[in-house]
Amino acid sequence: MPCPSAHDRARNRHRDGHAWSKGAVRAILGNPRYTGHEVWNKQHKEEILLDIDDVTLGHRTKLSWNTPDQWIWSAQPVHEPLISMDTFTRAGAKQLTRRSGVPERSPRTTNRAYPLGGRLRSGICRRKMPGNYNNGQPYYRCRYTAEYAKSAALEHPLTVYVRQNAILPALDTWLARVFAPGHLGRTIRAMCESQQRQPAAAPALEAARRTITETNRRIDRYRAALDAGADPAVVAGWITAAQNEQTAARQQLAAASDTQREILNEEQIHHMIKTLGDVADRLQAAEPEDKAPLYADFGLELEYHAHQRVVTVWSQPADMCVFEFECPRGDLNPHAR
Repeated sequence: MPCPSAHDRARNRHRDGHAWSKGAVRAILGNPRYTGHEVWNKQHKEEILLDIDDVTLGHRTKLSWNTPDQWIWSAQPVHEPLISMDTFTRAGAKQLTRRSGVPERSPRTTNRAYPLGGRLRSGICRRKMPGNYNNGQPYYRCRYTAEYAKSAALEHPLTVYVRQNAILPALDTWLARVFAPGHLGRTIRAMCESQQRQPAAAPALEAARRTITETNRRIDRYRAALDAGADPAVVAGWITAAQNEQTAARQQLAAASDTQREILNEEQIHHMIKTLGDVADRLQAAEPEDKAPLYADFGLELEYHAHQRVVTVWSQPADMCVFEFECPRGDLNPHAR
């Protein structure tokens, strides 16, 4: 049985759909409805004063959970169960034991800076690599559960590390060289050529187009079944579900067409290159904790290929140029940067 995100890709395009997540399995094991019974009185309402010093402000209604011994169960199952009562009881007891045995952990605070946070992805699974301190050094880590890697047919180690100090010096040197005044003409030509290339269609957009085609075929089959004498209520439910999937896919395509980048002229590119040249000089002297907004100006995206020990870097600073030329600024927008 595929996981929910694999079963309905149109509404779960933000998930990879490789396997069931452990959180989803835990939610099923902890939900009494999956035993096939109807359950009432799981929650109760409480009226809480908004301000105990000023009762005229009124109350707010808050829902609170009742203890399982207060739940009211139906005498007989009302739908097909996914788990047995014995499985539900044992899972609940095990979860309760773990909760009572683990003390509450205080919030984690850190003053460590990860300037590439949110910009570095793993080249194997395409997931973002969060920062992690290890052996006194800042690293970026991708931890991929073995069960998920196996289901996705990925040769992914359990943990992939890359040291921050192995990336930043080379990255700063490359930016300073590319945006230096002596390379101005070459960089402008490269950026103009990059705008002329047609970007490859994203896998999510291809999936959306396939969903639209497939749902059209399904709707035609459902209508043919209706003409052949099928139950109208059942067929109507099928058609509604297919139309909902198609609507989600069309919204995804519409959103992608609305976010197409504007083609920049040479004057805009020249102005942006001069601005980024100043930023590149600042990178050489900046501390790591101060580099994150500078990398954002360059629109950097990095991908670490662990097997080849190579980092690929893309720079798409066109968004900053569009912001510079088109965003209304001045006295009417004092909050804008």
